[in-house]
Amino acid sequence: MNPLPPINKLLAHAHDFFNDSSDERNAASDLNPDIQSKLSVLLQSALQKMDVVSREEFDAQTAVLQRTRLKLESLEAEVTDLKEQLNQKT
Repeated sequence: MNPLPPINKLLAHAHDFFNDSSDERNAASDLNPDIQSKLSVLLQSALQKMDVVSREEFDAQTAVLQRTRLKLESLEAEVTDLKEQLNQKT
């Protein structure tokens, strides 16, 4: 099962908070639909302004970076070998 996107997790926590049966939160639960809607819009707006990527995209980019580093190390070793061969011929 895939985890909920961050905004859905936040909305779920807000929903749980506003629907709690304790006396302190009963007044807030009456505002739940309006607050939940406004909270959703606010959170979506805030997340869109951030430079946020999904976990899958982060993992994919990490794998690309790892492959690039390995290739760079290989090419650096090859250049070093070629320089040594060139120095030995001269």
